[in-house]
Amino acid sequence: QRVMNFLSDRLLVEEHLSLGEYSRSHILQTSMKKSRPLFRHDNFGELIRLELSKDAADSLRQLGAQLKLETDRLVQSAQMSTWYTALLVVIGLLLAFIIYFKSFWLSVLVVGAIPVSALGSVFLLCIFDSTINVISLTAIIFSTGVGLNDAVIKADSLIKQVKGGMNYLKALDYACEKRFVPILLTSITTLLTCIVQILITPDWDQIQLSVSLALAGGITFSTLWAIFTMPALLRIVNYRIVQPMG
Repeated sequence: QRVMNFLSDRLLVEEHLSLGEYSRSHILQTSMKKSRPLFRHDNFGELIRLELSKDAADSLRQLGAQLKLETDRLVQSAQMSTWYTALLVVIGLLLAFIIYFKSFWLSVLVVGAIPVSALGSVFLLCIFDSTINVISLTAIIFSTGVGLNDAVIKADSLIKQVKGGMNYLKALDYACEKRFVPILLTSITTLLTCIVQILITPDWDQIQLSVSLALAGGITFSTLWAIFTMPALLRIVNYRIVQPMG
């Protein structure tokens, strides 16, 4: 708006000078005090095609540089705020799971679904050269929630079987077998929806495309984590998990 006001003022000055009415400085001072609409002409193209003088071009460049610096500062501040918020959420969830499961390593593996899912979303977005915007960030948060839910359910099933007296490794096999089909079917259904959406989305609709890519990448990585990686790691650290629950 400041740029357009400036252009409108310059156009007003040139109009008066062409009629030979006043001096340049007098017209500029007078026009700045008047309350006018943002666009003085019905044809906006006339305003764009205005040839600015050297001092006007310099002023515009300075204004553009100031706006760019201010925009970069706001974007950087928003990014840092987002990272700090995400870190606090992860730490809070980790503490809550430690209290519930009474096992540090099991809680770490459960919360590990969050960065894995986010990594999958970012990876697929980068592969397709898509951007991370507010809408795609919402999709990333949704996919991490799905992955975290799968990990929590599997860990909770394991804990219940161990507390019921079942051997740890047998309890792990039972939990993996019980949750395998529900996790896989839920993930496949969501992935098919995302794939169809990616295929039918036009090239110019980058926002919708980024949402589908973020969901597909996050759910794919979180599903692999819940079905394969997490059980393998649970077998490695089994003695660290059983002792606190014993």
